[in-house]
Amino acid sequence: MFGIRRKLTLFALLLVLAPVVACAGASEKPEAAQPTSEVVAQVGDWSITLDELDEKARAANMKPYQELYNARQQVLNQLIDKQLVETEATARGVDEDELFRVEVTENLQPVTDEEIQAFYDQNKARMGEQTLDQMRGQIQAFLTRQKALVAQQAFIKDLRAKSEVTIRLDPPRIDIVVAENELTRGPDTAKVTIVEYSDFQ
Repeated sequence: MFGIRRKLTLFALLLVLAPVVACAGASEKPEAAQPTSEVVAQVGDWSITLDELDEKARAANMKPYQELYNARQQVLNQLIDKQLVETEATARGVDEDELFRVEVTENLQPVTDEEIQAFYDQNKARMGEQTLDQMRGQIQAFLTRQKALVAQQAFIKDLRAKSEVTIRLDPPRIDIVVAENELTRGPDTAKVTIVEYSDFQ
């Protein structure tokens, strides 16, 4: 009777341990490597990722990637500037128009006659037969808008300087393979590689 109970107890223990051993064995199996980016095509067990596709496309033609980066950078800067202005206006308890009136418009220096004359002289070929007196109003308005834009950019630059702005938008890059027998300067770990093509005739 004792021998039977012992066998039953041992059998029960094995049943309890069996799932644990199975799980341990399963965890030791190597997992299939997961793609690091979006999969855009599947050929059997082989996956083509978006990163791989872009890498090949950039090497073939960098121009569209650079244009996309430039467009993103332009819009990103606009969004950053807009947020900085909104934050500053809220902190002062005014709207954006009032903020620009106080910081930009009221501090503008008036356009002088000398500036109008200089602009007219520099662009006389494009004035046709229009005299300085005929163009004075248009020139004055144009130069005033130009001064306002410069002052607005300077104000936003000051907002950026006193704010925590971190940009993580990286420009497109391609790896350049430099032959071992090529003349190089600088460390191999440099982030930017400049290749010079010249003719030694």
